[in-house]
Amino acid sequence: MVSRISLLLITMLMTALAGAQTIDDDLKKRIDALNKKDGKAQTQLVNNALDRVKEADLETVKTILASDDYKNRLSAYHQTARTVLGLEQETTTAALPAEETNDIGDRLVLFVSSSMPLHVLRNYVSDVDRVGGVMIFRGTIGGIDSFMPTVEFLRKLLAVDPSCTAASCDMRMTNVSIDPQRFTHHGINRVPALIYEKDMKIQAYCKQGDSGPRAQTIAYGDASLAGLTNAIYQTNKEPALKSLLNTLRGI
Repeated sequence: MVSRISLLLITMLMTALAGAQTIDDDLKKRIDALNKKDGKAQTQLVNNALDRVKEADLETVKTILASDDYKNRLSAYHQTARTVLGLEQETTTAALPAEETNDIGDRLVLFVSSSMPLHVLRNYVSDVDRVGGVMIFRGTIGGIDSFMPTVEFLRKLLAVDPSCTAASCDMRMTNVSIDPQRFTHHGINRVPALIYEKDMKIQAYCKQGDSGPRAQTIAYGDASLAGLTNAIYQTNKEPALKSLLNTLRGI
């Protein structure tokens, strides 16, 4: 039987979808009818309500990602990040077209979090760099309007010498991305997690992560990149993965 908390959740979800207005008589009648249903019917209604909210949230995200304001802010943050990381400025600050896509082929993709110990992440960066993989974070530290903490974090993460604090520090050119939609698309629910993504495409403003085939195998656990790669290889025995595994093992 769905609990009273679930019934309250339904009320909140349906109210939110209607614009957070006061519950009207029609909604009260629906709740009364729900109370008369069996547990299975109640559970289905809860799931349907959750799906509707998820779809509404995704539409909101897509609208934000497509807005000129978001693109301009992201372009400015990008230039600031290049300055802090000691990289040359690009010749233009114009936002990239949303349709522009980088097709980077088959890649190991490691999902991580800034909450993980820095020394662990730095070890992963080194290994990801060796095999040309991609490291993905779900979001920035403190949100998109607090981008500088993320830039500082990435500088510490990518610096070849961890003790270097100057803007001219040598940096690893590891492919690091912030892509919450890829987390959702592949169903990543904890980190670290590794997948082997075929025909990987990275589109401007993280819009590519919610399309394409989902990963058939996800390796989870506090293991080295070699260990996670081996877990995937043992499942599909793909030659390309064996080659990457040998590189990680120094063979």
